[in-house]
Amino acid sequence: MSSNCSFACGVLILKFHAVLTSNVNLSLFSFETKSLLKEVSVLLEALEKRQIELEQENSQLREDLAEATNMIEEGEKERKVLQEKLAEKEQSLGERGFGM
Repeated sequence: MSSNCSFACGVLILKFHAVLTSNVNLSLFSFETKSLLKEVSVLLEALEKRQIELEQENSQLREDLAEATNMIEEGEKERKVLQEKLAEKEQSLGERGFGM
């Protein structure tokens, strides 16, 4: 999308420059200017829409990352608890003569 928009912006700038530097009558200039301004307006609206979409996607990704981080942290806590229980069980079995 970005490269397409960059290309489109470049094309519009070249068109506008051509209109400004050409020797055309005023009515044609006015029509060309209005046409170019309409194209620029449409392009800017599309860019704004895409920016909003990207911001929403970014926000969702941040939420997903925070959720995944919390899940990992909770899993790590649970692993430590289980590891401690296992160590206690091994120690208990070792004291009873059932060494592992």
